[in-house]
Amino acid sequence: MVQLARLAGVAEFARRNRWLLLAVAAAVTASAAWHAAAGPDRVDWLPPRTTGQDWYPVCEGTAFTRAAPYRGPGPHPIVIYGGGGPGGGASADPDKPPSDWRPTAPGRVRLVSCAEPIDDGAGLGEEAARCPRYSRVTVLERRRTGEVSLYRTRYLVRLLEARTGREVRRFEITGADEVCPLYGPQPAVLYRSGILPSQYRAVLAPYVEGPAP
Repeated sequence: MVQLARLAGVAEFARRNRWLLLAVAAAVTASAAWHAAAGPDRVDWLPPRTTGQDWYPVCEGTAFTRAAPYRGPGPHPIVIYGGGGPGGGASADPDKPPSDWRPTAPGRVRLVSCAEPIDDGAGLGEEAARCPRYSRVTVLERRRTGEVSLYRTRYLVRLLEARTGREVRRFEITGADEVCPLYGPQPAVLYRSGILPSQYRAVLAPYVEGPAP
């Protein structure tokens, strides 16, 4: 009963303070925009991996000067951050980017894509689904305790050159991944639709597969 009351309280907080949640997310987006306007911080080394968060500093205004230059014919290997959906929609998407988009070594990374929700009062759109909420009863057992709204979300996607931090292009994408998670984070306040791999492929392909502009 205590757990149910706590979850109900979280849901009520989310309902009453939706604009507060939007403001927090907007502040994060504004911070990234400020870094972009102030110019990149240049560092003379390469991240050790091409996976995880190693290249995320590019999204925050860092330029890795030893990265491969973005020039000549494609493919231009890319690391993609942000916009993931809460469920398994991405894994079921049949039109994923080809394997030659993925850098095989840190020195081959040329581009970094960064997605942030646009929460300006229009970015968090209509409710797309109602997802079940579960609470953990034991290590192996969960019990359904309510529902969480999944909102159709619009994202700002910035395509950056890893070597210089230069913005190559920016896009706005409404996430089409509206699949509910099997077991979401606890306690979940809300879910956002995510960007499908096929959506990334559609907008980024000319810059990754074609000649550098």
